[in-house]
Amino acid sequence: MLHRRSWGRRVLIWLAAAGVWGLVAVGALIAFYALQLPSIGALMDETRRPGITLLARDGSLLATGGEFYATPRAVRELPPHVWQAVVAIEDRRFFNHFGIDIIGLARAVVVNLTEGRTAQGGSSLTQQVAKKRLSDQ
Repeated sequence: MLHRRSWGRRVLIWLAAAGVWGLVAVGALIAFYALQLPSIGALMDETRRPGITLLARDGSLLATGGEFYATPRAVRELPPHVWQAVVAIEDRRFFNHFGIDIIGLARAVVVNLTEGRTAQGGSSLTQQVAKKRLSDQ
């Protein structure tokens, strides 16, 4: 009977030792990768500003911004998920209105009146492009 208990106790001791060494190994791995990270100050440094050129369907220039490092690409050359993501972020009902999102405008008016200040905008992607185009002239 004593022999069986000592065997079980040895297994527990070995498992505990293995657990401690496992924690040490995981801690060392985390420390190694933590030391490879750039400093927080370096993360905030702006090294490259993205560049973008917006062209109308007829090829006329709508707007440009940022710095350019590569050859410009047409929207049709991009994977569909790229332009779909931009449209979804800027105007999720883009394909469901005629250029002015009445629901978005109403939501913005209600929120702005409730907040007592301009807290949200309700312009559609079409309105943003038109506004940008007018301000560039």
